[in-house]
Amino acid sequence: MHHTPTSPPSLLRPFQKQTLETLENRSHVVCIAPTGSGKSRIYETWAQRPDSRMLLISPLVALARQQLEQLRRRGVDAHMGQPPQKSGVWIMSPERCCNPTGSTIRSLQHWRPTIAVVDECHCLWEWGHDFRPAFREIPALIKSLGIQKSLWLTATLSPDARRDLQQSMEDGSSHRVDFLGTFVWPSGLELQIEQVSFVQRLGRLHAWCRSISGKKIVFVNTRKAAERISATLPLSRAYHAGMSLEERTNIEAVMTQPLDESGSGVSTLISTSAYGMGMHNPEITGVLFFQPPHCLTQLAQGVGRCGRMGKGSARVWWESLDLLRLENHSEPSAPARKHELLAVGAFLTCNREPTRWLESYFNG
Repeated sequence: MHHTPTSPPSLLRPFQKQTLETLENRSHVVCIAPTGSGKSRIYETWAQRPDSRMLLISPLVALARQQLEQLRRRGVDAHMGQPPQKSGVWIMSPERCCNPTGSTIRSLQHWRPTIAVVDECHCLWEWGHDFRPAFREIPALIKSLGIQKSLWLTATLSPDARRDLQQSMEDGSSHRVDFLGTFVWPSGLELQIEQVSFVQRLGRLHAWCRSISGKKIVFVNTRKAAERISATLPLSRAYHAGMSLEERTNIEAVMTQPLDESGSGVSTLISTSAYGMGMHNPEITGVLFFQPPHCLTQLAQGVGRCGRMGKGSARVWWESLDLLRLENHSEPSAPARKHELLAVGAFLTCNREPTRWLESYFNG
């Protein structure tokens, strides 16, 4: 497989160069940089090395497809099914690579990755508690395979998550974890927190959709809510992990297309947190949380879907009963969830400018 030359340093942004230089000299590096700033360029550049065997752990099928296409465009031998013959990138979900009884683990041991990349690594804490527990097995997998270098990428990582990752990767090891970057609220993206009673939200939703000219995402907490709300809203589609791959692929394509002159098409997506993470879609200019999310990482990731080409608008609707509903649906066996809900409540009731409050929270 022919590899294109590694990208010249002059074409890289300062944070990308810093991360690559740190990764060269250290074992485990966490890069925290704004959504859409080019974090993927870091592992794409590293993957162009002729001797690199990279395990890329990706949280969503849609994102993995984009990563595969972009890596191949850069001349990298990248695969999602079987590993490359020699150097290259093997893209996998946490569930596949962390399955101790499957054949994948034996293939990984035979292929011997030289570096592991965990994209959207906040998912270890956002989803790893209960929804997708395989995420929590990633640090142990990296150690068991003897992978000496790892790169963790995200736009949001709470102080608790940083401490947890540091303990997981450094425990019993001489290698330390280096954290680079900070959480930065996207410039040009406004954020408003509004107390709206649940019975008023459907009516308010129609008005909000009319006020936003571009594509919009309305985030909800359940698949049932996505289907129910979409059925009441013109030019909208539901999106959640329970849909078939074909359905989700079609919706993802439609959401990247501008509305035609007659205004027909899909203008609004009613989605769970399954949509959009890591995906670049400049058509989205508005994000609304129809109800508060389970954690502030989910909120920060959600609003990062919009305003990538300039200005954007983000809203969070809530009432006190929302927090009670979230608490009642959280797993008793996951005390971290309770802590995250307390942070959501503190954010919703803060008397500071909300974007500054979030920056303080994520940057400790």
